[in-house]
Amino acid sequence: MYPKTLRDLEFAEVESMFKNSGFKGFNAIQSQVFDKVYKTRESIFVGAPSSDDLLTIAELAIFSELQDEDGGKILYLAPKNLICKNIFSNWKKRIG
Repeated sequence: MYPKTLRDLEFAEVESMFKNSGFKGFNAIQSQVFDKVYKTRESIFVGAPSSDDLLTIAELAIFSELQDEDGGKILYLAPKNLICKNIFSNWKKRIG
């Protein structure tokens, strides 16, 4: 399996956001789930240690949804309120 690249997003604004935040590229886990998360509407469970890797996978799902014409809703859940606040703050800086 070849690693996915930012070009695979085919979404210039998101590619730029990732580049500007110092993102180096998708790792093995992110590359394995990329097509299922970003290019389909199927549910997926990713069992992996908590890390930025999982956050990037969640972001792929969010950016996929943002491109959908239906204007769906996105819900991010975390086990602690502080985690949600930190992630929201991070997204506010990076995404706007």
